[in-house]
Amino acid sequence: MKRASKIVFGILFGLAAILFGAFQFLMYQTKQASPLEELTYENEGVHISLDYSRPSMKGRIIFGGLVPYGEVWRAGANEPTHFKTDTDILLNDKLLPSGEYTLWIVPFENEWEVIFNSKDYGWGLDWETGEAARNPDYDEVNLTLPVLQVDPVQKFTIAVQSNLMSLSWEESKVEIFINPVYSNTSNNQ
Repeated sequence: MKRASKIVFGILFGLAAILFGAFQFLMYQTKQASPLEELTYENEGVHISLDYSRPSMKGRIIFGGLVPYGEVWRAGANEPTHFKTDTDILLNDKLLPSGEYTLWIVPFENEWEVIFNSKDYGWGLDWETGEAARNPDYDEVNLTLPVLQVDPVQKFTIAVQSNLMSLSWEESKVEIFINPVYSNTSNNQ
């Protein structure tokens, strides 16, 4: 009886090791196809950092195809995009308190909803449903932005220059103005 239980345990352990290895290999392959990009930005007392995975078009229709209109997308591949600010900032005049956020997009043909969510998620998708893992109860800032038409952008790209953050892919781009929060204190002398 002891020998049989040792054999069963050995087989189960071996299967678990194979599954774990296969999962790690798949994650590695996925990250190779959509490499991680990290960027930092400092200007006028604003310090932000971003990390996100950059999927490629590879001849696919992105918005309205791979990324359906009207559905939440994790703004990149693999894990959700992470956005960190060390100070309170204004995003198109909406206050985003200092902290760490995940970034989500709901694309439509002529506008995108860009969402800064205060919850951290291990992976960008719900394993059971295959849908975005975002919980709207943790949304901190929602911005509705017009889509600008641009020349084709092969890899999903987030850029920050001056006080402007842009998100671009395929022939679509949106822009978010980033400004520091200044206190309204004055000397009444």
